[in-house]
Amino acid sequence: MKRTALALLAALAAAPSAFAGDLSYTWLEAGYLRADPDGFDAENGFGIRGSGAITENLHVFGGVERVSFDTDFGDADLDGMRLGLGYNTALSDRVDVVVRAAYERLDADRIGDIDGYSIEAGVRGAFSPNFEGSAALRYSDLDDSDDTQLVLGGQYKFNATWGVSAEVAVSNDGNTVFIGPRASF
Repeated sequence: MKRTALALLAALAAAPSAFAGDLSYTWLEAGYLRADPDGFDAENGFGIRGSGAITENLHVFGGVERVSFDTDFGDADLDGMRLGLGYNTALSDRVDVVVRAAYERLDADRIGDIDGYSIEAGVRGAFSPNFEGSAALRYSDLDDSDDTQLVLGGQYKFNATWGVSAEVAVSNDGNTVFIGPRASF
């Protein structure tokens, strides 16, 4: 999986583009979340995420998510929270390198709170006036559990403010899909 992830990151960074647009690091989105962790059936949920540029190269980001699972012991909610700091710098006129670190917390019914951190590195690029994409590797360490994910994202922009974004995170511990409207500022 690591070779595939590195190949995808390299392809995204080298992809041709006819658009040298600015990438906004100030946005807010809400949407549908589908979680499919190992050991459980896939379940639906929702999330709210955002990012705010502090300077040209620094941004804060975060989000909250909730997924409800049917277990052998009854229904259980899993609430997630993520808050972090990111650094972005231009790789070319259309692609940024993005490095981020975050505090993460999960609150699972019947289990309690689990917290830790995540770090990620990847690329984000504008490929037309209406489309941007991203690819990153994310490592997370929550209490006694660690995981590495390949995170692929995209946004179709209807105009400078409104768009629809999608993100897929794939790992050996399970997969998630997020899709919803995004407002960029």
